[in-house]
Amino acid sequence: MITILGRVELGVQSYCYREFSNEMVIAEVKKLGMGCVELSRRHLMDVTGDGATNVVSQYRDANVRLSSYGILPLERIAHPSEIEPLFTFAQRAGISTLGARPDASALPILERLSEQYGVRIAIHNHGRDDDLYGSWDQLQQVLNHTSDRVGLCLDTGWMIDVGEDLVHVIESVGSRIYGIHFKDFGYTNEGAREETILGLGRLNLIAVMKALKGNGFRGWASIEYEAAPKNPTPSILQCIEALVSADPG
Repeated sequence: MITILGRVELGVQSYCYREFSNEMVIAEVKKLGMGCVELSRRHLMDVTGDGATNVVSQYRDANVRLSSYGILPLERIAHPSEIEPLFTFAQRAGISTLGARPDASALPILERLSEQYGVRIAIHNHGRDDDLYGSWDQLQQVLNHTSDRVGLCLDTGWMIDVGEDLVHVIESVGSRIYGIHFKDFGYTNEGAREETILGLGRLNLIAVMKALKGNGFRGWASIEYEAAPKNPTPSILQCIEALVSADPG
């Protein structure tokens, strides 16, 4: 197990290992010295039935905790029954917060189900191509019009992508940051995005870690390094080293 910020367990988004089976993901997570995984839809698409039960058992039997599940595209939801299985799955898996990208029409239903099942929703930002939640202003509008059943899964890389001040965002959101994706981008002279090891792009890792500590962050924390899907472990190990070095304790 790796902890940062006092007692926040550091994990990995399984999407980093999108070309790996669940069994292989578990083996790689062990190599990283980690004990938790944020499960991507690449590793579990259908949360109903025996398939979901078997995946949860795989991780549980390996002593790897599931920190969250997502990111879930929740759009054009007409009735709670359409997405209620996500909440019952989260309860079975011991997951307290689901990562999501809901449209506005889904938010009232999500709030009701979140209250009913005790499973929160964390909205994920996704950069300049995200017309719903790309910017801090868009996220702020949602947070201002929802209860604390809805919060933020803050992706550092994608927030950098729209030129936002991460420290300002962290301080502004306060206790409604429920999860964080640690990601970093650099940019070519032509403006093309290039994913980097944490701290080697535009991410001021020391300042972000200090802000999270000052905020009392206690959500789930995942490294999400997507640049090397066939063999991400060496790069993720470097990201872990960078995070631990920047940790204010």
